Amino acid sequence: RSSDLPPEPLPDDPNSVKIVFKMPNDSRVERRFLFTQPLTVIHDFLFSLNESPETFQIVANFPRRVLPCLPTEERPQTPTLQEAGLSRSQVLFVQDLTDE
Repeated sequence: RSSDLPPEPLPDDPNSVKIVFKMPNDSRVERRFLFTQPLTVIHDFLFSLNESPETFQIVANFPRRVLPCLPTEERPQTPTLQEAGLSRSQVLFVQDLTDE
C-alpha cells in the first residue's frame, strides 16, 4: 500500500505540512504532506506502517478533535489538510481502536 502514497514534498515547499505522529507504542513517526492533499493520505501512510494498529483514529489537540480521515456515506470526500485546520507543523496522536 505504501506504493500508492504520493511522494513526500520537499521541506522548503510552501504548501508542505510537517506532521509528527505519536504512535500508541510511544514511538514517533514524522512525514511531510501537502496542504492540498485529502486526509485519506495521512490514513494511508499510517496504515502502511508496521507499528500502526489494525484499527485506529487520528486525533489532533488544541482543539481536541478526531480527524475525519476516511470517507463516509454522509461525507464521501474527506477534507484536505488545510480544510481540516492543520498547521505547518503539527503533532497528531494515533489512537488504537482495535480492542474497542
